[in-house]
Amino acid sequence: MAYNEITALWNDIRTLMQDVEADVYKNSEGNAAAGVRARAALRRIRALSSTLVKASTTTDKAARAARLAAKGGTSAPPDNFIDDDSGEHIQGRDARPKSRGGVRAL
Repeated sequence: MAYNEITALWNDIRTLMQDVEADVYKNSEGNAAAGVRARAALRRIRALSSTLVKASTTTDKAARAARLAAKGGTSAPPDNFIDDDSGEHIQGRDARPKSRGGVRAL
């Protein structure tokens, strides 16, 4: 994914937002057909937003991998590393404490 693709997706979203604005106002005044057009455009905006997020994530990951490769490193954490919260040596994700009710168990 390239920077140009991300900006093109963003410009498409902005254009659709400008186009749908009139239909949203017409729908708020009772025009049902405008509501149908507005909802269809909002679904399209949602799909484009999802594509933009994926493109941005892919670009960021590729850039990170390229930086690490240039330094001669890897993107994976070492097998044994110290958990910042507890100071314990852990291996892999399974060794992390489980979350309970949105609060991380200690």
